Amino acid sequence: MTYQSSAHFASNVVKGRIAETLVEEMFKKSKYQVYRFGYEAILQNISQINVDIRDSETKDKIRSIPDFIVVSPHGSVQLIEVKYSSDGKLNKDNLKKYLDFWSEARIVLVSSKKPHFQISYIRNFMKDGKLYPLENDKFTTIDPNIIEKFSEVVQEYFKE
Repeated sequence: MTYQSSAHFASNVVKGRIAETLVEEMFKKSKYQVYRFGYEAILQNISQINVDIRDSETKDKIRSIPDFIVVSPHGSVQLIEVKYSSDGKLNKDNLKKYLDFWSEARIVLVSSKKPHFQISYIRNFMKDGKLYPLENDKFTTIDPNIIEKFSEVVQEYFKE
């Protein structure tokens, strides 16, 4: 990997972490309980007990664990995977692993293009390729004012 491609990769990792944090905080401000659940959270714990998952039968499932478990104020539970894309598009090939193990999960796309936050069920996105503005989602209630405030942060941090 060249220095330039390495720097680009690192930049995308940072943008992905920022996107996760924005989504997490947006849900929290909307009175949802949010629990980190993803690969990075699980791997951190696994690495502390010296388990090598590279050869494990469950490797693919672990690597595809959605980022969050989100519990609504009414008690409904959603699994949320967060992705960042500068152009507002998602590649279906990058989501196949989630479909295999976590088809009930939802995907939240954070993008520097409007709408900054889009959502869909992974299984539905894989069928029709459609994402919907988060403020229009009938399964998730986030105050449009909160979405607007977080959209301002997206514009600040994800300038292309």
